[in-house]
Amino acid sequence: MRELREEISYICSHILRTTHTQIRQYEIVDESRLELLQYYGDSIQDDAVNSDKEFAGKLLYAGCKEHPVIYIEKYPVYYAVICSESSGCFIIGPVNVEQQQVYYDGVTVENYFARLHKVQNLKIPYCKYENFCREVLLLFYMVTGVEISYEELNEKNYITDDLLASMKEKKSKLFFSYHEHSRVHNPYKLEARTMEGIRKGDIERVERSLDETFIGEYGVLSKNSLQSARNLGIIGLALASRAAIEGGLPYEEAFSLNDSQILKIEEMNNIGEIEVMVRRSKIQYAEIVHNLKCGSDKKKILL
Repeated sequence: MRELREEISYICSHILRTTHTQIRQYEIVDESRLELLQYYGDSIQDDAVNSDKEFAGKLLYAGCKEHPVIYIEKYPVYYAVICSESSGCFIIGPVNVEQQQVYYDGVTVENYFARLHKVQNLKIPYCKYENFCREVLLLFYMVTGVEISYEELNEKNYITDDLLASMKEKKSKLFFSYHEHSRVHNPYKLEARTMEGIRKGDIERVERSLDETFIGEYGVLSKNSLQSARNLGIIGLALASRAAIEGGLPYEEAFSLNDSQILKIEEMNNIGEIEVMVRRSKIQYAEIVHNLKCGSDKKKILL
């Protein structure tokens, strides 16, 4: 038993170092009383969970499952809860999964939740969502001996009957709307010709495909027209980057170029500007593949 305690302590210290957030180990004495067994983190006086017993109880109640529970207090702030009969319950968090500063009611996330939980200096460190989940899974495995994948963790936390029902309802409504208004999508063969042109480095073929007229329309991917244009552009460039990889562009360079294009699209606030960039980027992929096949210096091309 002593060895397991030492191993859990080691893993909790590791999580503290990698995520920079607190871990608390509780024993649930009864429905109205918790006993803190161990605390890993900075000043316990500034800990939202320790200072707000009602919130701690809410987290522990939510965490009474056979898998780790990922708890969203309010996006982008996450906690995780692990419960086991032998080792008690663990609350990990909070973490902020957004790198950019987020404001609620005109104040930072830290100040907003500090007020909510009545603490002075609340810290909510940034941690990538997937990294946070994988650290939680490591502790869960140590405590229970049960191995769960990252994909399983998300499914167990977020796939519900309500979600599946709403997805089915949304699909039915969309199909009915397209049928009622006689709407058709852009032809698949047109998209295939564009991708084939990129794959072969055939610049003229890509330009001709992009200039073709067709019966139909591009899908609506958001209720907001600007965001829909962004989403369509992102999908189109993702497909184009894969076609370029199949044409010989090294995948790491293709992905890096695609990432930079997507980040640029996210900054744009003009539909016409987005469409120009997407068109030019698809042609650029064809140019890169063409030059690679002709033996040109790809580093010069990517610059």
